[in-house]
This record gives sequence, C-alpha cells and structure tokens, in this order.
Amino acid sequence: ASVRLRTTSAATCRTRATTAPTSTTASARLRTTASVMWAVVPPPARQPQLLALAMKKGTSGPSLTPSKVHREWGEFEIIRTDGIFSVKRITIEPGKRLSLQRHKQRSEHWIVVEGQATVTLEEKLKTLGPNDSIFIPVGCLHRLANDTTNPLVIIEVQTGNYLGEDDIERVEDDFNRN
Repeated sequence: ASVRLRTTSAATCRTRATTAPTSTTASARLRTTASVMWAVVPPPARQPQLLALAMKKGTSGPSLTPSKVHREWGEFEIIRTDGIFSVKRITIEPGKRLSLQRHKQRSEHWIVVEGQATVTLEEKLKTLGPNDSIFIPVGCLHRLANDTTNPLVIIEVQTGNYLGEDDIERVEDDFNRN
C-alpha cells in the first residue's frame, strides 16, 4: 500500500513528537527529524478501513450513541469516543468558519466527505476536496472554513491524552468566543 508524506515545521507548531502512537491501527505515524515533523498519512482508499478499525477499538466504556452539538458555524456529531480517540462528523455551513485555534493535548486528522474545505495550517492555506485529508499536529495553529455556497462535511479523528472541548486556545473567532 502506498502512503503520502505531509510535512509541517515542528518548531512552528510548538510540538515535539518523540514517540509514535503505540496502536498498530493509528491513522498516522509521527517522526521528528531536525526541524521537520513527518506524518505518514494513508491513501484515501485506506482511510475508511482505518476509521472502521478505530471505531471498533475500545473497551472501557466507549460512547456509541451519536450526539449532535449545534454551533454558530454549523454542527458536529460525535460518532465515537473512547478515551484516547474521538471521531466526529462536522458540518460547516456555507460562508462560515471555525475559530483560528490550537490544542495542547490532541492532534486532529480531517477527511473531507462533501464540499470544499479551506484549511489554515500555521501560515499556509490549503484547499481540500472530497477524499482529501490533512493531519493537524498537537500545538499547530489551524482553522477550517467553508468559502463556498454548499455545506462542507468532514470526518475528524482526534487522538491524544485529553479530548475535551476545553482544550481549545482560540486566537481569532468570528463569534467572539474565548
């Protein structure tokens, strides 16, 4: 199976990846060399299989009941959460965007399901379409926006020691949230 490599400056993201995830089903492996963090991201054809494996994992009281949370920019639905990972379906309404933010204790992997995403990762902008994905390392400044006239739907896989919604440092927010 082929893999794609994505790079992000480790120093810019204020993070150090010293160990790779221990799970053999992890969707991305991290390795730091000099000043570059490498994320090995599976090809789109393999991502649904990894998502299915992540959703099957879990032994200590996982949440299996989807729950929707409405926000000013759209909504998210928690598909599965189990301590070290969480899977969400996020819908962003046309013309809306999430806050410019970073997380201290979790990384995120976004897979576009429907629509077109404008992603800010540190100081770079990327446009992603259906089946495209991007890895957001711990500590990296990021934002997800929908600059189109159609809804944007992504699957977000969070991994880390703490996955609470209060692990968000907002740098800029269209809705004046802290």
